[in-house]
Amino acid sequence: MISVKDFGAVGDGLSHPLSSITAMGGLNTQGWTLSQWQGTFFPNATSLSQEIDFLAHERALQFGVEVSAPAGVYLLGASPLVASVDGARLIGAGINATTWRTANVAGDAVVFRNMSGGGIFNGRLTSSVAKTAGAAVLFENGHNLSSTGVRIDSQPGQSFHIAFGMKGGANQFLYTVEDFEINGGAYGFFIGTDSSLVQDVWIGKGIAASCTEAGLRVDNVGGLYIYNSPDLLGCKYGLWTYPASGQTVSGLVVSGFLADTSTGHGINLTTNGGTVVDCAFTTVWTSSAGTTLTGVSTSEAYAGVWISANGGQISGLQFDGLRSLNNVSNGVHIASGSDISISNPQITYNSALSVGTFHGIYIGAGAENVSVTGGRSGPLGKFKTLGKPSSQAYGVFVDAGAQYTAINGVNARGNVSGDYVNAGSHSWITPSSWP
Repeated sequence: MISVKDFGAVGDGLSHPLSSITAMGGLNTQGWTLSQWQGTFFPNATSLSQEIDFLAHERALQFGVEVSAPAGVYLLGASPLVASVDGARLIGAGINATTWRTANVAGDAVVFRNMSGGGIFNGRLTSSVAKTAGAAVLFENGHNLSSTGVRIDSQPGQSFHIAFGMKGGANQFLYTVEDFEINGGAYGFFIGTDSSLVQDVWIGKGIAASCTEAGLRVDNVGGLYIYNSPDLLGCKYGLWTYPASGQTVSGLVVSGFLADTSTGHGINLTTNGGTVVDCAFTTVWTSSAGTTLTGVSTSEAYAGVWISANGGQISGLQFDGLRSLNNVSNGVHIASGSDISISNPQITYNSALSVGTFHGIYIGAGAENVSVTGGRSGPLGKFKTLGKPSSQAYGVFVDAGAQYTAINGVNARGNVSGDYVNAGSHSWITPSSWP
């Protein structure tokens, strides 16, 4: 392992442009020109105004080994720090010890591109400006790139647009992010930020909070595995799929996941003309979507789970053990899509701000081949033990235009207006009501 200190990094949180460095490697460097620096220590330097902390990191990462960034605050300046040599791994001393601070307004901060076996670990990233584009950490066209133990912080005026961005490419396969903490910014994760398909992504054990657009946005991916119950808290959408025409989200496998207190839908499965197919959700929790807003009208109400093809295609979704509660509108709202199955759900106390307006599960006119089996859609759990009155209008509402729905054994007792409504065609509910 080598250290960024070996290449002149200071790490005191202050600005040290290259022009201010008077000694390095036993040489008197006072007054050196850019070409002297390029020929001796930093061949990739482009300006005497670049920070020595940035240049030290950039040079160390070119050796393709583990690079230590000891405790300190390192100013990266306005240039993206790019690693493109196999095996280059940037390792801090911990999220409370090592901080990398960027001033890049519209670009990426730390990039791992066209390489294998690299990544960033055990540190914190901050921005000294409000970024309008780009990512704090970008993985692009890499094989087995990873991040563990990284915290990315944003605050008003000093924010990232995307925390972790991911792009595909001809040689891309296998990205992993674990033990993450993301605070603020527009997106916690953005997978498929360009037209290239991203393949085999693993995300586990972490939190993304207060993202103004989405904790996790997915546009173009084949194989995304979410595990160990990451929490997407207080974002506009917890999880948002939005593939454009020609893009696909497929093989999204979620095992343990929380979307809590979203200002929009907790889970927003929709398209921008593309395709969402073959996705499985196990033990997913979504709660209190929209309840932190004031003055929300029924036309703006947000669901725990929202499914809408929106001009594209959605097919082959499976939910097992879904828990959706205390959301502004429906616990599950299926506006359109086909071949969607929900088994053993716990859907309760939705229509949280307008009693008797919305339902536990709503199946709309654009839905077909939807099945709901077992579970409960009615008052249960903590709110019931506290004596809170029921709020959902119906446990399950199948609207006119829905086709080939099958509701079997869902206990929908105790809702405000009744157990079920079945206005769909070729649709059946058993039993038709509960005693």
